[in-house]
Amino acid sequence: MYREFIKRKLPHNEKLGLFVAPKLPATKLGRILMKETRVRQPGEVAALHLDSGFFGSTYVILTDDRIFWPDGSLELANIRAASADGKRLEISISSLGSTRTTRLKLGGDEVAAAIAKLLDDLAYFDPEAQEKLDSVRGDYSEFEGQAIDWLLLRDEVMRTIDMLYERFQDGKLSLIEYEEKKTQLLERL
Repeated sequence: MYREFIKRKLPHNEKLGLFVAPKLPATKLGRILMKETRVRQPGEVAALHLDSGFFGSTYVILTDDRIFWPDGSLELANIRAASADGKRLEISISSLGSTRTTRLKLGGDEVAAAIAKLLDDLAYFDPEAQEKLDSVRGDYSEFEGQAIDWLLLRDEVMRTIDMLYERFQDGKLSLIEYEEKKTQLLERL
């Protein structure tokens, strides 16, 4: 569901311990998956953050629809926002009409910022709208350069606002969250 989005948005940086499929470290991933029973196959992993320290290591695994860390996991579809505060990653999650925050400590400031940006962008991403966008992308073939980029951005923003409205109607977003996200999206235009 989110695999291509993750692979496109998360930077592959081995120095920071950020790995994006298909360039995953096979032996390190194998060792992690021997302990991590919630991920069944290495092929399920879209991205991985591995922080190998002197006294131990931590990891964050992103799959097609979930994010895993040593003592927890959550569905990517429930993420409403993410931010980084130094090495800490704060993820706001919608659950049964309320919002809660989960905090993770990562390997460094740059890693926390990169994963926070990915998860924050993912909060606005709708896989169904992306499929529709990909199917009509050829309709704009007569435009070139910036004109097509603006049209695609406009269409994506409008579809995302529609998706946010549906989530508001379903009770997954509060009115304040809906209005804030709608305002942020319209400011991008």
